[in-house]
This record gives sequence, C-alpha cells and structure tokens, in this order.
Amino acid sequence: MASATSLVAQNISVGSMEQLAHGSVYVQEASSLILSSSSLQSMCSSFSPGILQNQLTSAATRTFEVAGGAGRAPVACGDSSGDQHLQVTPEKLVNLELEGKLAGISLIDDKVIKVPVIDFSGIEGAEGRARIRGQIHEAASRVGFFQIVNHGVPEALLEKLMENQKRFFELPQEEKEVYRRELVMRAEGYGKSTFWTKKGHTHDVKDSYLLENCYAKLLPTFRRDLSKWPANPISYRETMDAYGRALEKLCKQVLELLAENLGLPASFINDAMNHQPWLSVRSIHYLRSNGLRAEQVALPAHTDYGALTVIAQERVTHPALQVWKDEEWMSLEQCIPGALFINIDDQIETFTNGAYKSMGHRVLASPNNTRLAIVASYEFPESTKVCPTPALIDEQHPPLYKGFYMQDRMDDVYKHGKPTFDRAIYLIKPDPAIVESDRKAADLSL
Repeated sequence: MASATSLVAQNISVGSMEQLAHGSVYVQEASSLILSSSSLQSMCSSFSPGILQNQLTSAATRTFEVAGGAGRAPVACGDSSGDQHLQVTPEKLVNLELEGKLAGISLIDDKVIKVPVIDFSGIEGAEGRARIRGQIHEAASRVGFFQIVNHGVPEALLEKLMENQKRFFELPQEEKEVYRRELVMRAEGYGKSTFWTKKGHTHDVKDSYLLENCYAKLLPTFRRDLSKWPANPISYRETMDAYGRALEKLCKQVLELLAENLGLPASFINDAMNHQPWLSVRSIHYLRSNGLRAEQVALPAHTDYGALTVIAQERVTHPALQVWKDEEWMSLEQCIPGALFINIDDQIETFTNGAYKSMGHRVLASPNNTRLAIVASYEFPESTKVCPTPALIDEQHPPLYKGFYMQDRMDDVYKHGKPTFDRAIYLIKPDPAIVESDRKAADLSL
C-alpha cells in the first residue's frame, strides 16, 4: 500500500516576543513561556472504529497538497503499509476509554484544576503501556495537559539542571548581559521582560521587570549558538545537552502513545517529523513583583504553537499557571515534585484534526517570592506545514483546520499585532462563540 502523506510544520516554542498584541497591547521584549493552548471542548467522539479504518485505507492513496513558498518542504507523515497495524476494533477503543477512567483522573475541584498524574513505570510491558496509553488519551483529549512521574529523565540530571539555572540567574547583571540575545525572533541568549497593561508595557512600578530568561536551541544541533549558552556554571552546557537527549526520548514515547490511541502505527507522528524534531529550552526566572496587584499577569493569554511543551518547575506557595475554562481563568494544581508537566500544543491539535486539545493559558507574576521554570518546546521541523493528517479525514470527518506554517503564525503575532490567544485562526469555519471567548480571555489577562 502506498504511503499516507501529510504536511506538517514547526512550532513557536518560546520565541523572543518583541510585540505581543491584543488590541493595543505590546511588550518590550517578552519571551513566551510555552505551555499549552486552545479549547477545552470535549473529545472528538466521532472517531468511530469503522471510520478510522476507512480513513486509513483511503488516505494511503492520496496526499495533502498545499501551496508552499521557497524553502517550505512537505514532510512525509508516516508509512501506512502493513494494514494489520491500522485496524481499530470497537473493543480496543472501549478498553482505552475504560483504562483512562479506571486510572482515577480527577479533573476539577473547587475551581482548581487537578493535573492528571500518569506513571510511566511499566511502559515497556504490554499491560503497563495499555494503562499509560489510556490515561494519556483521556487527559490529552479532555484537558490537554498532564504530569508524568517515573518519566525516565534521571532525578540527578533534573536537579543539576535546576541548580545551574539558579546559579546563572544569581550572577551579577553584567555577567548575564554577556549572553544578551539579539532582538530577533527565536534568538538564543538572555533577556528580560516587563509586564503588560492595555496601554502597552510600562515601567511605572519600581523594578517592574517580571521575568528574566535564557533561551537555548537543542535540536537539531546545527541550530545551536554556543556563544549564547552560559559558560558559568561550568556544567551548564553539558547538562543542557544531556537534558535535551532525555527529553527527545520522552517526547517520542508520548507521541507514540498519542498515535496508537487514534489507531495509527506507533511511529506515525514521529515519522511525520522525519525523526528530526526541533527542540528548544527556555529557562524562566520569575522575579518578585512587590507593589503589583494580586493577579498581575507575567505572560498573557496565549496558546503554544508547537507539538508538545515539557515543563520542569519549582513548587511555589501561590498559583502561577492558569487555564481558560468555562469563560474564566482557573488555576492549576501544582505538580508532584520531580514530575514533568506536559502540554498538548497547537501542532498536535491541528495534526489530529481536533482529537487532542491545546489549551489557552496565562502565567501570573510572583507577588512575594521568585520561582524558576524550565520550559521545553518539542516541534515539527521548520519550513513545513502542519495540516490534519489524511489518515483521520474522510467524507464524514472533513478537515476542521486550515493548517499553518510556523513562520506565518509567528509573523501574525509579532509583526502584524494579532492576538496571542486566537483559536479561530486555525479553523476553516471559526465559531463566533470561540472568537468572543478568546477576546474575553485576553481582556481579563490585562
């Protein structure tokens, strides 16, 4: 059988945000934290077993064409040869659903959203993999995020990574300035950000910088500018490189599970990436914000444009990350120490035609103390286009998303002043209610 082909593309991870705009809102040089985005609509229940089987059979004979400019190359979405791997039975789908429910995932409690906990121990065995796959299916389709424990990233590596970031941010300002990044999109290096008002960024409050950060490109390795990677602490670069390799393995596992849940071969999404993902890490140091109101926003309402976001963070005594649900901002419960927080991002929502959800979110400033978050963006390769995969499309299930080039999405925000939280921009037929909801969310972030 011929290959099922789709076009996929790269994400924004956490680019240097020279202009963040909703209406007249902008920032001096903000660096977008990457968490996860978009809607909290319920799981696309329409992926019936029969439809999936028909889709996967017919999609193998067609390609998804889009007009591309110079340097914009399509990426194969995976090989559909071997039909036995693509059969989806009703029993399989039911089991996946039950496994998720039996996992005891509690999502909402007193306006604090509980982050589903998924234990990756046992993933190499059939029983453990089925359990994990079911839990990820429920979390990714219902809320768009989860936390992983026993994830395979060595505890000692995470501790060293966090220690190195802290030591770097504790350096005298003049030493950090050596690594000051250029004011261009996705430039590596060090930078600081102020906070937002409806009139733009302001310095009305003493020491009004809300965060400082350091951005590094890990994969592919040719993207790296090691002159912008701190040399102090001395183990900074070595540790960051090791963390990147560990994250690549973890993200590939997560994408395998997401593919299997949709009746696709385990390697389907990784194949679509051509096994050449783009990975970037931004270490974000949220500064103490004395004198600001209780819910001052450090990073405004936005969605993350990549495939997956992975966050390692300190535990703090106040809410930091909030998500947009039921027309209000709701805080997330803090993760278990040592866990890694995972977001489903816009590329995966688009690629799966809405089966998995990217969530709109914002980050609050630190009123009384500092905190540290290490945010990684795992992305499809650059200069390609993310579209719904033909393997999940048929006459009864048409594509819901236009598909997008990452560069175009970033240009919309940073050059043309379009909102950072705009789910409708991806949809072929935007729902006016979604447009209004996103506007409300953005307005309440200022």
